[in-house]
Amino acid sequence: MSPSPSHDALTWVPAMLRLKPARLPIGHSLRSGITVGAPFVIGVLTGHVLIGMWIGLATLLLSAGEREGSHRLNLRILLISTPIAASAYLLGFIQHLPTAWLVLVMAALAVGSGIISGYGAAFSVGGMQFLLVAAIAIGVPGIDNWWQPIGWYVVGAAFYAALMAADFALERRRPQRQSITALLRALSALAAARSDDLTDGSNATPVARAAAISSLGNARTVYLTGRGSAAGHAPEWDAFARTLSAAESVIALLVGTTAAKAAGEATIRLEALTSGKTAGIERSLSPSPLMHRLDELTQALAGMHLGLALPPVPMPQHLPDGGAAPSRSLSPRESLRSRLVVGPDVVAAAGRLALCYGIAVAAREYDPYNHWFWVPLTVALVMKPDFGSVIGRALLRIVGTIGGAALATVVIAVVPKGVGTAIVIGLLAAAVPWAMLRGYAMQAVAISSAVILLVDVIEPGAGSTNYSAQRIAATAIGGLIVVVFGYLLWPSARRANITGRLASSTEALARYAAAAATAIPSDPAQRDTRHEELVRARLAVYSSLSDVRLQLQRGLSEPPPANVQARSWIPAVAALEQLSDAVSRYAASRLAGERVAEVSDGVVKEIAGLGTVPDPEQIRTSSERVTRTLLAPI
Repeated sequence: MSPSPSHDALTWVPAMLRLKPARLPIGHSLRSGITVGAPFVIGVLTGHVLIGMWIGLATLLLSAGEREGSHRLNLRILLISTPIAASAYLLGFIQHLPTAWLVLVMAALAVGSGIISGYGAAFSVGGMQFLLVAAIAIGVPGIDNWWQPIGWYVVGAAFYAALMAADFALERRRPQRQSITALLRALSALAAARSDDLTDGSNATPVARAAAISSLGNARTVYLTGRGSAAGHAPEWDAFARTLSAAESVIALLVGTTAAKAAGEATIRLEALTSGKTAGIERSLSPSPLMHRLDELTQALAGMHLGLALPPVPMPQHLPDGGAAPSRSLSPRESLRSRLVVGPDVVAAAGRLALCYGIAVAAREYDPYNHWFWVPLTVALVMKPDFGSVIGRALLRIVGTIGGAALATVVIAVVPKGVGTAIVIGLLAAAVPWAMLRGYAMQAVAISSAVILLVDVIEPGAGSTNYSAQRIAATAIGGLIVVVFGYLLWPSARRANITGRLASSTEALARYAAAAATAIPSDPAQRDTRHEELVRARLAVYSSLSDVRLQLQRGLSEPPPANVQARSWIPAVAALEQLSDAVSRYAASRLAGERVAEVSDGVVKEIAGLGTVPDPEQIRTSSERVTRTLLAPI
């Protein structure tokens, strides 16, 4: 996906200002408002305002880090991002370093924050939170013991996790579960209708098929909406994609079957999935392509962690990021390398982030006021690691951040420090989840205003109404740094190039498949050579796929219609990732001496040619077909 020559940020900003319709996420909003506002209120009433601020700041960041997705995904984000973000307070001990050294240290850490964003949503959120906390740690004077903020951050995370767990226990009707249960009911009805048609000659299949296809479409919409907000690997969303693929095949096989027995057995299996009464259900009532697809469906459902009662099915091994197990030819160290590799696009984005953050930290020298740390804080907000590098979006984030700074200074001027400020902070925090769904500007207004009010309590003086101009000026400076040094100087950073990176990935994947299909030599030296070639091919695939995900995220960050076009590529990218996992499993099976399908030159050429296919739906279906070919039982 490449933009037209009229890719002008100024013409895109009005489109991005349009607010998106969104329902109020009641559980998320209540959790955010309570965990941010309550500690501050208690701190004011007990005389421990600073403690309330540290806890509230932690829970605000955790609230902003939640994603549309499963409970398990958000818990993983919290558990991974919390230690990453909390550790940034240790930088408070080096805030008195000479500016040149401080710039170098912070730029190096920004590189790391950018690179780990390619490892998945949890690390992306953690990297962004790290930079925000780091700006506070190196810029706020007068704190003697920075270990205390770390401890209170952990306390805030525990408080937030407790309310999250309570919400999860009470609220089970999340969109993912709703759409999947509806799909399973539709599949069960289709199996029953097909069984009846083949048994007594009725004609119920067309209506049931239409209902199943409609349910599949609704589930796919939920997937596209949620997956678009998750960066990098997200195991539950990857399992969602596998579930949709398996369900689509089940529909096709049910409609095409002419065996009443197969349709009847599928009915039994699907009714068990729908009702949760799986006792006595065998893995496969009789071997058949339809039952094999139902096994795949059950395995994928288990990976979604929806709390469904599932019949026992032998589960394939999975990596922590949700992919299939690597080839057993890999040592633990090589397996770790495979999971940590990122592409040059990810490294380049991390480099631009480091450049901007380093320049922003240097603001300590040229900003004569004590609010200089708002410059790197703004850079972190604008260059949020899991968002794309689109100038129009960056400008919009700047506008929203300035708006948030203006709103906060009005509150500071009108509301005295104390319970009133704490209540306002709680209300702003409660609005953050809804604002995140409405648009970038709304999100920036809510988050930046809440952060300003929280941090205001640890700034010198009884009040800070006279600091409004300083804050807004620092925000504008930080935004200008991002636009100039993060975007305008780098033409490749101003556009999403999904199709170009996709072509590189399919070529690398074809080389990987060809290497996996080569004969395994009996000579140990030759076997080692083949092994190294296979490892290099695997690393090249993972590197190129990380670049594809980065480009996809850039496209999703753009305003309509560009983000709609990018969303259409999500299933295709997911299918290619599944295909890469399938090649790894294929290579492992060959090494173990198992019987596997032959990978012909035609299959390798088909994989390589996927990158030239303009239709993402064709890429998805072709990738899934090749995946099934590789993993088909012999």
